[in-house]
This record gives sequence, structure tokens and C-alpha cells, in this order.
Amino acid sequence: MFRAQRSVLPYLTTANTARDMDQIRIALGEPKISYFGFSYGTYLGAVYSTLFPARTDRVLLDSSVGPRLVWRDQFRGFGPANELRFPDFEKFAAAHHDTYALGATPDAVRATYFRLAAKLDAHPQEDLTGNSFRNTTRVALISDDNFPELAQMWQQVDKNGTVKRTALADQPDDSSTAVLLSIICGDTSWTKDLATYQADSVRDAKRYPISGAMASNVWPCAFWPVAPKEPLVKITADGPSNILVMQNLRDPATYYPGGVQMRAALGNRARLVSVDQGGHGVYLLSQNACAADIATQFLVSGAFPAQDRFCTGTTGSPNGDRGSAIKRIEASDRLF
Repeated sequence: MFRAQRSVLPYLTTANTARDMDQIRIALGEPKISYFGFSYGTYLGAVYSTLFPARTDRVLLDSSVGPRLVWRDQFRGFGPANELRFPDFEKFAAAHHDTYALGATPDAVRATYFRLAAKLDAHPQEDLTGNSFRNTTRVALISDDNFPELAQMWQQVDKNGTVKRTALADQPDDSSTAVLLSIICGDTSWTKDLATYQADSVRDAKRYPISGAMASNVWPCAFWPVAPKEPLVKITADGPSNILVMQNLRDPATYYPGGVQMRAALGNRARLVSVDQGGHGVYLLSQNACAADIATQFLVSGAFPAQDRFCTGTTGSPNGDRGSAIKRIEASDRLF
């Protein structure tokens, strides 16, 4: 059984998935396809658009992977990305201190995070350790909608040292994790030098203490039993101008500079819509009317922006104008 699975591993790649997509297009008798890709799906869409540029109609890439970050540095991006995102939760918890008692100021909420993580490091529980607390917090930052439940979880940890089982604490099923690893380990080789992982973990933990070390540590890809069959597909600007890239400035999962990289790699094929808000996902996953209108008009009528666009947050722009918002991210971008 293992030998049969191992024989398939070298072919579970993004490039082969894109080729499978084109076979589906052929089977359907469609001359072109439109595509809406989210998160990892942005990279798949970019690879498809590079391999089959003439077969693309309207392509929307939401919360983009950075083509130059595939794959280890993409996950290391959790470090700086979560440093930018965490203040959104700090402000929420501080504003609701009377309800959750996590700190009356953003700085106090941040101090509570480190205190609770250290508490669980010293006294891990059956269902919750310091690292699982950190990871649950990181995952919850994907959406503002998770903030109340995350605050309740922190409150339980503070009072009881553990938590009741919640959707936030659920782990992904084995099959989805296996598919993820098959793709990211099959696309490109990862270093097998354990000293590199150790040094990066120590460095990133100091630079990005919210979640920096967790993604910099060693992954199963370092021990992957098969080598990639082909090099990564180089994303290029060859093809029609029909790709819209959308990116939240404070995305905790796909670091904003990844969207900038994708826009640069695609050149005049693409336009970038930057959105001054937090969370992972723009179109249909947030209430931003500016971004929603641009994407809907593009998908429905093919209206392609003449230039890159900037949308403020739904309740105004907490980081000021476009220039100051982008400069703040660039100042934090010490990893890439």
C-alpha cells in the first residue's frame, strides 16, 4: 500500500493540478474558463494562467501566495503577517474589557497573550498546550467574526487553565493535511539541514513573537521520500490582461507582500486591489463594498481596472492613507 502511494507522490503537484483543470475544460467543450482562486488557489490559478494563457477568460486571485515564497517562506510569512494582524484583536478585546477582562488597553491584551501562553507552556493540559493555544489564536485571526469566540477561549484559559472543546480548537482532518503536504512537498525541494530550521525558528521567534517560530520550524517536507519531477512553473507576464489580484493589508495567512509579488510577476496581465483591513479573504468573505464592487463588475462584465486600486476598510482606514498603510507593512518586512 505504501509503495503504491509513494509512486504517486511525485505527480501530486500544482502544475499537474493545473493540467488536470485543462483536461476538465476540454471535456466540457469550453474554449476558455474563468477562475476564482482563494489562498492556495491563487497560486494554482497563476500556474494555470501561465501554462494556458490563451484558455483564460476572467481570473480572480484572492489572498495571494507570493510566487517567490513557494513554499517554505510562504509559511514563514505567518510571523510578520500576524504581527500586523494581532493589533486588530488587541483593539477588539480592549474595547470589550468589561466582558472578557483580557486587558483595558491593546498593550495589556498583548501581555495577556504572552502570560497565558507561558502558563500553558509550564502546565500543559490534555487538550491545550502553549503551542496549541498559540496556533488556535493564529487560526482565529483569519476572520473578525472569530474575535468573540477567541476572547471567550482566552477568558476560559485565564480562569480555568483549559478550555471546553470549540470549533476554534478543532484540528484539520488527516486527509486535508496529507493533501496539503503532498502538494507543498512535491512542488519544490525543502532544505534537509536541521540547523537551518533551528536557527530560523530562534530568529523568527524573537522578531515575530506572536507566531514567528511555529512555521519556521522543521516540516515533514524536510524528510519527503521523493524529489520533485520538474522545476516550479515560473509565473510570467505573457498573456492577456485579465487577472485581478485582491489582498488585505493585514492578512494573517497570506502575507500582503505576496500579493505584491504576484502582481509584479504577472506584470500588465494583472491589477492589484489592496484593501486596508484584516483577515484572510476579501471577496465574499468581508463586507468591503469597494472591493466587492470591483470584483463583481470584473466577473460579471469583464470590466478591468485601468490601474491598481486601494480600498479603505469598511469603517474607515485605521492606518491612514494608502501611503502610510503600505509604508507600515514595508517597515515590518524584514523577512523577505
